[in-house]
Amino acid sequence: MKNINGAREQWQIERPLYEEIGIEISDTLISMFKSRGIPAKVTYRVKETDSLIKKIARKDASYEAICDKVGVRVVVYLKNQLNTADASIFDTFDSEVKKKEDMSEKLGEAVFGYQAIHYDICKLRDGKEHFCEIQLRTACQDCWSELSHALSYKTEINIPVQIKREINALSAIFELADNQFQLVQTLIDDLPDTNPIRVLNYLEKFFYSKIGDRYDQEMSGYFLKGIDALYDDSPISKLHDFLENNCDKITMITKEYRDNIFFTQPEIVLIMERIQNGKYALIDYWNTLYPIGELETIANAWGTSIE
Repeated sequence: MKNINGAREQWQIERPLYEEIGIEISDTLISMFKSRGIPAKVTYRVKETDSLIKKIARKDASYEAICDKVGVRVVVYLKNQLNTADASIFDTFDSEVKKKEDMSEKLGEAVFGYQAIHYDICKLRDGKEHFCEIQLRTACQDCWSELSHALSYKTEINIPVQIKREINALSAIFELADNQFQLVQTLIDDLPDTNPIRVLNYLEKFFYSKIGDRYDQEMSGYFLKGIDALYDDSPISKLHDFLENNCDKITMITKEYRDNIFFTQPEIVLIMERIQNGKYALIDYWNTLYPIGELETIANAWGTSIE
């Protein structure tokens, strides 16, 4: 308990600094994931004073030994995004990563439970080391962590075997769900590239990196359902070439026209590509969905007309 002495006062002094570190690291991660087209939810929190003091008392640790005074949580959707996110974190923070711990490796092959990747990030301020913990998880892993915490079973208090069995069963279900979501994504990736779902997934990557992070999926599905009327074959190949040649222009225009709903959707890229390379098929298709004046507005923004 001796380690509590002075910790409260020291934390009151340093807490604003850790707040700044949390903001800096979370903003860095948000920008990095956005630039790489990885949809990720990034949040941070600084420990409350009582929470920090209780952890010091519980672990009989020194104030300096606590490496999660500030923590950043990164949640990606799917398991295959963990590898990309992991590599990106190392690329971004490089020598500042002082420790990495994959919690799933501790479980063993026959045990289910908490899974995440933890990193201790060291930031120097006035020659002194200050640590932030990054936790990287999938959406299923994050949900399991939140619910298991609510059940309060991660304690030193012994609980009945039957409850342990039920908890383990729940954990296995969450891990199975994680695997199944990944399988579904893999099956989608194997669809023909004329499939609306696969086209939308392709457009999402550019959308997340350059335009925004929220859009109306029903609106996208409504527009893309008849994509066969717009392309004879290989829309993804044509979209790839279009993005390669026009990335900066597309980004500039979509930012300028954010007040127009069509420019807040991933399919705006496809619409502009068809205005340039398949205008007449697009006009016929558009007339079955939306007022033609809306397409003229998009065409004018692109620097042309549909007339």
